[in-house]
Amino acid sequence: MSACDVAMQYLHLIQTAKYEQVGTLWAEDAVFYNPLGTVIQGRQNIQTFYANFLQRITPVVRAASVTEDASGRACVMELESKMRREPDGTWKTDAKAPFSLSAIDRFTINDRGMIQHMIVYTAPPNRWMAP
Repeated sequence: MSACDVAMQYLHLIQTAKYEQVGTLWAEDAVFYNPLGTVIQGRQNIQTFYANFLQRITPVVRAASVTEDASGRACVMELESKMRREPDGTWKTDAKAPFSLSAIDRFTINDRGMIQHMIVYTAPPNRWMAP
């Protein structure tokens, strides 16, 4: 299994609102640089983050592009989501909004096909940071 295969599984779980299952894609000792700007270590902590965070924001998301390195161990996915900006500057999921670039995710997998390292770059930088 390649890194982009895993990235597409990740996307599918989010698109089908199986948020509590996203953490199962991670290695026990994984490291996650999340969209809130903090670092989370370990599968259980990452799984807890996804179950809580995605349930709160319920994203409508799709892949705009998916690129794999020659080794098949790293994948970069550009994600677009349907969101609108509120008058107070916060972002809210809005299924009627057009898709726009929301994040760039970089996945690295280990020898067992588990996510070992992931970093999320958000666009704009504060898009996902609303309480």
